[in-house]
Amino acid sequence: MKVPLRHDLSAGPVLLACLAIGLLTLMDGVAKELSTRLTTLDVVTIRYVSGIFWAGLLGLIVRPPLPTRDMVRAHSIRAVFFAATSFLFFYALSTLPIVEAMVFTYLSPIFIALLGSLLLHEKVHPSTAFAIALSFVGVMVIAVGKGLGAEGISNDFLGILAAIGSAGTYALSLVLLRARTGSDPITTIVVLQNFLTALIILPIAFFLSDPVAAIVAEWPYVLMMGLLGTAGQFALA
Repeated sequence: MKVPLRHDLSAGPVLLACLAIGLLTLMDGVAKELSTRLTTLDVVTIRYVSGIFWAGLLGLIVRPPLPTRDMVRAHSIRAVFFAATSFLFFYALSTLPIVEAMVFTYLSPIFIALLGSLLLHEKVHPSTAFAIALSFVGVMVIAVGKGLGAEGISNDFLGILAAIGSAGTYALSLVLLRARTGSDPITTIVVLQNFLTALIILPIAFFLSDPVAAIVAEWPYVLMMGLLGTAGQFALA
């Protein structure tokens, strides 16, 4: 895949990446709170109903170029993996303590390095490879040694599988995002990501559930979750 990629390890992009992770982690905390009283499907729906609002507002303010057919096609593929990531990770949050769920997602750098090499032909710097290997060792120490507390890792095997699966789908969506950031306007990417993922999630949600009551009852969390998620996506992109 030949793409015009930029490589900039100055303070600005690094701080933006840290900000993105911080915002998305706060969003995960909101999702964990909602998961104590709502189904996973309702939590995912709330994320993207609010995401449409905030992304639409961002689009009205910035007025990015209209997406081309190629952009819509490329980001539609990303939306599938992004929807899968949201559902798997929010399910993991509903069944595991938030720290355990987050720990298993630390496997995503391994998937990102492999997929980035295969799809984008990006080389992994030795220091980055060492950091990834170290994070993998850390995950294994916790998983095998059950070092997250007196009771150890949760026995909810489906939750663990969902967390690991979300790390894989997240990695693929991030590599596909990286492939487009050299050519697509950032605001257009964020708007498309929210709207296209919502197109996948909302029909399923309204067919299998009734998320309107949850959205009305939890409207402060709805607004907060969408704002944190959209801002995190923008910083990451």
